[in-house]
Amino acid sequence: MHADDNGSLILRKCIALLHSCATSIYKLQQIHAFSIRHGVPHSNPDIGKHLLFTLVSLAAPMSYAHKIFRQINNPNIFTWNTMIRGYAESENPKPAMDIHRNMRLFAVEPDTHTYPFLLKAIAKLIAVREGEEVHSVVIRNGFGSLVFVQNGLVHMYAACGRAESAHKLFDEMSERNLVTWNSVINGFVLNGRPNETLVLYRDMVEEGMEPDGFTLVSLLTACAELGASALGKRVHSYMFKVGLAENLHAANALLDLYAKTGNIIEAQKVFSEMKENSVVSWTTLIVGLAMNGFGVEAINLFKEMERKQLTPSEITFVGVLYALRNTMLQQGIQKSPGHSLVELGNRVYQFTMGDNSHPQSEDIYLKLMEITKLLRLEGYVPHIANVLADIEEEEKETALSFHSEKIAIAFMLINTPSRAPITVVKNLRIKLETLSHIQVSWVLASSNSLRCTAFVEIN
Repeated sequence: MHADDNGSLILRKCIALLHSCATSIYKLQQIHAFSIRHGVPHSNPDIGKHLLFTLVSLAAPMSYAHKIFRQINNPNIFTWNTMIRGYAESENPKPAMDIHRNMRLFAVEPDTHTYPFLLKAIAKLIAVREGEEVHSVVIRNGFGSLVFVQNGLVHMYAACGRAESAHKLFDEMSERNLVTWNSVINGFVLNGRPNETLVLYRDMVEEGMEPDGFTLVSLLTACAELGASALGKRVHSYMFKVGLAENLHAANALLDLYAKTGNIIEAQKVFSEMKENSVVSWTTLIVGLAMNGFGVEAINLFKEMERKQLTPSEITFVGVLYALRNTMLQQGIQKSPGHSLVELGNRVYQFTMGDNSHPQSEDIYLKLMEITKLLRLEGYVPHIANVLADIEEEEKETALSFHSEKIAIAFMLINTPSRAPITVVKNLRIKLETLSHIQVSWVLASSNSLRCTAFVEIN
């Protein structure tokens, strides 16, 4: 057998293996290694495009795919589209747009499959200006009437907050499929317009289109936003009827509906009947319990989630914190107020915010006013943005001036020798604004505008 025939045989064998055996990234890597050992070069477009396609289908790291892509000689449109698709479906879709630009630089013309992948990346990036440019190119190239390209445009406009543009394009389409309906229905949900979502769903059913799991997720989300529990229960019954009750995304949406409408018993029932509980499932029920006054149950569920070694999301922690807050309120527990401690003459003095209980209060506040005046002359500006209370700007500045640590420092300034160090112990984290205040005070002290230095120790 000639070497060329042997090489062709190995190539065909590698491609066959990729199609039939590459069911995991590990197996794909083994096949890749086999091709290298038997002299099949990366630059070969046939093995390269099949490797790329399999990598993307397995959601392998795009860094791996990109290394192979760069070694392929004269990649064809299929290979370029595969790379755009891979990035569009990844957590970092921006390189999809770079790949598209490079493709044009290499004089490779996009085909009908290029634009749906590119529009998916643009939708993830919420890059509506680039989406509008692609829309113009699609029309110019004669692809504007293709339903799968139009579906990509509808989805892109909806994801970018342009629900009206998505609906206008939807109305102009001569042919619509289930993907089209799901895109425009989900678009109105994403843009906080649940009433229009329900109207579109009614129109869809009237046109004889059967909903799928994606449709029901959008419908249930709209019901949750409207508090339409009765309609949600009808959707729940329909899910059982058509066999979609086990669909994870639909079940999570149903769980969210019951939690938001206060039907915790049904929410817990849905959660317990799910074959698989994702982090979204756990979080939805934890937040639902917390929001409906079941703080202890929410905390216990979180502990169970931890025992199952699931990684909580940011929303999970928000739910737990809300549960803790409500539980503390229900049990009459109040957190300790912030206070600062200083030692003078073998005695410890404690101050709280706005404290006027000390016999020297009048002198303390006069000293605070003196410090504030000198600080302002040096250009100091209070960080009033850090005051969360809903009060006027001047009141915010006053609140900042009377922090417990500032009162403690002022007390020590009038009772200790010049340049003696001051140690303040605080039970809570010191405010950023106070640190700035102390730092500027220290500078003033160094220039003899004040007669002390300040050192803060936080325990």
